[in-house]
Amino acid sequence: RGLQIAVAGVPKTMDNDLLWVWKSFGFDTAVAEAVRTINVLHEEAESNNRICVIQLFGRDSGFVAANAALASGEVDAVLIPEESPLEIERVLKHLAPRITAKHHAMIVAAEGIDVALEDLLHALRERFDGIRPGRYGVFANQPRHLIRAVPANPAEQIYCRRLADLAVDNALAGFTDFMISWW
Repeated sequence: RGLQIAVAGVPKTMDNDLLWVWKSFGFDTAVAEAVRTINVLHEEAESNNRICVIQLFGRDSGFVAANAALASGEVDAVLIPEESPLEIERVLKHLAPRITAKHHAMIVAAEGIDVALEDLLHALRERFDGIRPGRYGVFANQPRHLIRAVPANPAEQIYCRRLADLAVDNALAGFTDFMISWW
């Protein structure tokens, strides 16, 4: 149309699942909030001999789940869509020695795993209530929207500002049809 308009893309997704983007803004804040949730629920699981399944965002990728599990250090299994199909029996065998030794377990599941959360919870109840009947309570938590709704942490606020400044600088320099990201 002959307008003097520059078009710049600044990727944003807390899932961090964009090609050619090392880190999108929203990701660090999501991971930090997920870690806080994992650590709080770990205390609940540990103090009451329970098995906790936390379902996080991640329909197509498990970056938030995997990074939050690594940062927390309290997670016994991470279930992500990249590792499909999920074999529930394999997960149960992996967890058995941990539950027997620690009397609790933490499982983080990205929402995109190919098994329904209810099927996973049912399998956990069936398998581990059999070890000690009535001993292990299994519970699920889905803090997805609470994680997405928090304000950006300070590092991400700085990162967003840097991306915005770079987008404006490049647009003023005459560039258009480009994307600013950390690559």
